[in-house]
Amino acid sequence: MADAINERILNLWLDVASLINNQRLVSYLSFNEANICNRLWRQRGQEKDYLTQSELCNETGIEKSLMNRTLRSLEEKGIIERTKAVVDRRIVQVKLKENNDIYLLEVHRKSLAIVDEMIAYWGPENTQKIVDSLQLITQAARYVVSNIYK
Repeated sequence: MADAINERILNLWLDVASLINNQRLVSYLSFNEANICNRLWRQRGQEKDYLTQSELCNETGIEKSLMNRTLRSLEEKGIIERTKAVVDRRIVQVKLKENNDIYLLEVHRKSLAIVDEMIAYWGPENTQKIVDSLQLITQAARYVVSNIYK
């Protein structure tokens, strides 16, 4: 029975990950680019309006080499800017450029529309159960990845 449930969880996990990765919300952003933009979007208006490249790697799980390429692509598209920290020039600070609100709002609106449709499909009671389950899944994944596979 345990083998059957772990296979089922793995298959469902891969199904959801594939759906998310393969569904491009906008044609000009890859999944990793959209993920980084979302994280930087949430950072706006905070005391520190940027994230370091290392923080982005930690939050997204993107390897440093892929992060470099992805940030370069976002920079070439004029979506982000990277600067060296004043105190420690080895630290790269990343933030959204101010003039990209229209494009990022489009991505955010499309993402929320998908989530809203899923919420309508599930209903209120199931939605809370799913939120609770997703929080548990995220906590477990963070624990396993950071404590077992690093």
